[in-house]
Amino acid sequence: MSRFKPSFWLFLGTKFPPILLAELIIFISSIPISINSVKRYEFFPYYVSLIVTAILAVVIRFFYEWKKFQELSSVFKNGVEVAGKIVNTKINWAAGYVEYEYQYQQGTYRCRYDSIRNKKTNKISVGQQVILYVNKENPWQAFIRDLYLNTF
Repeated sequence: MSRFKPSFWLFLGTKFPPILLAELIIFISSIPISINSVKRYEFFPYYVSLIVTAILAVVIRFFYEWKKFQELSSVFKNGVEVAGKIVNTKINWAAGYVEYEYQYQQGTYRCRYDSIRNKKTNKISVGQQVILYVNKENPWQAFIRDLYLNTF
């Protein structure tokens, strides 16, 4: 049986709104204005430390999300596919959550997935049937397949 492979970029797309990228670009583009206000003989101007801090924050967050994506990929590869049902959603103008319920090994589980608003989460509605991948070792962890694939 061929399993679906999640997309790292779709994974990031459910976590980060494009506005954060825009904010980073605006922050970096404002640096030349700051440069003009710094004394020319200063060896290590403050804007350099701002740039380095911003880059380090982005890199650290990227690796943190990569680790989370590896967990997701493991569940997609080794997990159990089950049917689930959306029981609650709250997606406001920027972010929100989706709650879903499923049965696995004579138990009923309920998960909450925090996400930003995007075209995939906009299509989710209460009562909708979804396909989930459940972690065999930790049945409280399950992922909605279609959020990470081009299947909606």
